[in-house]
Amino acid sequence: MAKPGRMDKLITIQQWGADSPAQDAYGVPSGTWTTYAKRWAEKIDKSGREFFQGGVISEITCLFKVRYVDGLTTKMRISYGSQYYDIISFIELGRQDTHEIVAKVQS
Repeated sequence: MAKPGRMDKLITIQQWGADSPAQDAYGVPSGTWTTYAKRWAEKIDKSGREFFQGGVISEITCLFKVRYVDGLTTKMRISYGSQYYDIISFIELGRQDTHEIVAKVQS
């Protein structure tokens, strides 16, 4: 169970809302990210690394502890501050009590 006093970061969980099955001129599906849920969260930085592959790339992984989010999937993302995080995995703690979400900063 998460401790409410540590949940001091307001995050937005977003889902991809495809406007239609149409594609733009470059073949990219059209749509926008829409708000699915807002939750207070505890953010824990888990790891970070940099590697060189045609340029320096940073990879930062975080753990967000939030109250249970019904319908959460790995196709969603988290918006916090000026960063977006791809949801890698999540686990449910308790019986629909808390989610621990592992997410990676989008590069």
